[in-house]
Amino acid sequence: MGRSVLFIGYGMEGHFLRPYGYQRVVQGSAASLALRGHEVAYLELMWGKGRPLDEHVGLLAEGRELGIRLIRAILRRHTAKGGLSFYVDSARVRLGEQLKKVLVEFGPDYVVCEERIPWFTARDVVRLTGARLVFRAHIIELLEAPCRGLRGLGKATWPYTMTFYTASLARASDWALTLAFQDERELRKLLVRRVSTVEPTYAPIANHASRDEVRHLVEEHPAFFITYEPRRLHVRLARALPGVDFLIIGVSQEALTRALGLPREKVPDNMMALGRVYEPDLAVLFERAMALLIPQKCFSGFCIRLIEGLAYGTPMLTTRDVAGKVRGLVDGVHLLVEDDYRRWPDLLARLAEDEELRIELGENAREFYQRRLRPQVHGRRIEAIFDIIGRGS
Repeated sequence: MGRSVLFIGYGMEGHFLRPYGYQRVVQGSAASLALRGHEVAYLELMWGKGRPLDEHVGLLAEGRELGIRLIRAILRRHTAKGGLSFYVDSARVRLGEQLKKVLVEFGPDYVVCEERIPWFTARDVVRLTGARLVFRAHIIELLEAPCRGLRGLGKATWPYTMTFYTASLARASDWALTLAFQDERELRKLLVRRVSTVEPTYAPIANHASRDEVRHLVEEHPAFFITYEPRRLHVRLARALPGVDFLIIGVSQEALTRALGLPREKVPDNMMALGRVYEPDLAVLFERAMALLIPQKCFSGFCIRLIEGLAYGTPMLTTRDVAGKVRGLVDGVHLLVEDDYRRWPDLLARLAEDEELRIELGENAREFYQRRLRPQVHGRRIEAIFDIIGRGS
């Protein structure tokens, strides 16, 4: 029997129609449950900008376009301060009468709260509708603290404050979800017992327009690697492999020099920024790239780029921190793993020269995604959590 599921999240720099990693996680879960016959809506909270929405949005999952309802509420900030003040501010949000009516008519059986900011709003929705509350923690700050180099008492205590706050919200919910088993383990240390890990899946928005310049770029530069978030490492790699282009997703060409902290003449010619890219152009990049580079280290939550690479069958070079977010991935079988960036030029040169290796890694990655992470599998795992909650009521 189909359930009604309401996801509640927020939009800031990115939002549901122009998503960052946070929204891509939500999209994957929403599409997975819609694929399995549930009625799904997403309540997006935005502060001070944008326009209210109540419309249906198409998401692509396993060859189908699935409609989910997008409800956007524009809220007023009580203060312009950031940090802890923003969390206090978000806790003071109250539902308007019209929004209450819409949510009661939708009648969710389960409310999935995405991260800490919407939790108090999600609690109010649960009280209004009688739904059960699932809290999904996207990040555990304590796991990132060793690499942050935090100085000063306020910054040094922030990871502890936010991690304990996350654990408190998890305990106050009917169930908690994490995106990686390392995060679940950390919450269990803080006496959170009703918690499970469900890794993300991938289900992009269906109706983004294609950009001709992306396709032209791919045709003009057939040998390229792709990556996100430019850093000095990419500059060193581009200089070491001048015959291969490095395409940077998520930052414009104008912003590239600012992001790198270098004058334009110091940026290699084979390093190009594409801005924000969505389907269907993202598929073109991932399917044509010789490899996806993910150099992140020491972070909590999940790397949605890893899921994208697995879904598209793109060869990947990454670190143990990234690859370890999904149990079962094997270095040399599904992707290449190396923590020493000094070895990356040699590994990338090997990938550029060895087409058979690229094909083997790509096929193994896609098979792993289809077997372990595709939307049908993801949807069944969330349904299992709902069943546990239902049996306990």
